[in-house]
Amino acid sequence: MPSPLRRRFLLGLFFTSPSKTPLAKFEVLSFFVYLPPF
Repeated sequence: MPSPLRRRFLLGLFFTSPSKTPLAKFEVLSFFVYLPPF
């Protein structure tokens, strides 16, 4: 998956995440940030 698509996917997850706590969103964000590029 190219980087722009990955970013859009991440933003989709970030804004539609069922848990609205900042910590959970931060965990999702760091998970995608530290993934190796596909």
